[in-house]
Amino acid sequence: MLRIAILPEDLPTIQRDRYYHPQPHIMMRMHVLALHHEGESAAKIARLLHRDPKTIRGCLEKYQSGGLKAVYEYKKHKRESELEAHSELIEKELEKRPPQSAKEAGAIIEELTGIKRSPTQIREFLKKKGIRCLKTGSIPSKADPALQKEFLENTMEPVISAAQQGEVELYYVDGAHFVLGAFLGYLWSKVRVFIPTPSGRKRYNVLGAYHAIRGTMVTVTNTTYINSLSVVELLGKLSLLHPDRAIKVVLDNAAYQRCFLVQAYARLLGIELIFLPSYSPNLNLIERFWKFLKKKCLYNQYYSDFETFCAAIDDCLANGNEQYASELKTLMTLNFQSFENVQFLAV
Repeated sequence: MLRIAILPEDLPTIQRDRYYHPQPHIMMRMHVLALHHEGESAAKIARLLHRDPKTIRGCLEKYQSGGLKAVYEYKKHKRESELEAHSELIEKELEKRPPQSAKEAGAIIEELTGIKRSPTQIREFLKKKGIRCLKTGSIPSKADPALQKEFLENTMEPVISAAQQGEVELYYVDGAHFVLGAFLGYLWSKVRVFIPTPSGRKRYNVLGAYHAIRGTMVTVTNTTYINSLSVVELLGKLSLLHPDRAIKVVLDNAAYQRCFLVQAYARLLGIELIFLPSYSPNLNLIERFWKFLKKKCLYNQYYSDFETFCAAIDDCLANGNEQYASELKTLMTLNFQSFENVQFLAV
């Protein structure tokens, strides 16, 4: 009959973990050791715990040979998937042809290997390989990554550094156009949720200037069009806010922003305009704020009339920096997306 001695210093751990360990198999093993210490034989412990005697003896032998450390070890046997033998081939093919669903991935894998698996098994295999379902991103087809990199390094980095040291007031400017209607997003729900959408095409235009350091917003709004006069009005507001400060404004190449009137007025006010390279929305910090604003006050929201719709946008513009401070702190950093090393969809 197998008899082993339980070390006195192990008893407190055994007594605790036989009832409170998070893993059921470890709790069972601690019960075996505790009962054996109390004088029960392996055969009787097997009957009490409704386990095979071999399992009980194996637990006692583990303790005898390696102490509690050996008892805590647990290696669950898991059969290796047949797909593992073809993993390199599968990964290369899915990199060339990213699938839109687990079902489509399964069809590609079956075509390559002749092995058919359910969508659930395919998802599990892909996750093991670090392949996740990610939303595709867009980039203007005419964007020049090399030119963007040069602009960031040679033009913007010195300006950003000066702004961080308090030497200049740096703003990012852009216009957004919000059309009254249903902005549909995702919700966790048992059933699909429907949102009423008002009729008509009323549009609320916002020309905004986002302060790169403080996160404050200066705006010009209307319900008609944003034009060069709107930009002139915005520059005037910035000048009044910082009468004795150097102001630099980053903006895109929209015709109403590059026109003679705007550039002449900026020179008159002593404001430096910094125009982004063409097709570079990823370098305009305020673009992130527009997306954030839609998420917070427009997506999955119903506004019964245009006035309420505009008021919700104005409230987010005025109070968003304080209300969502922690989220904006991580979102509105002066780090910009580079398209030098991204994967493009094969066409």
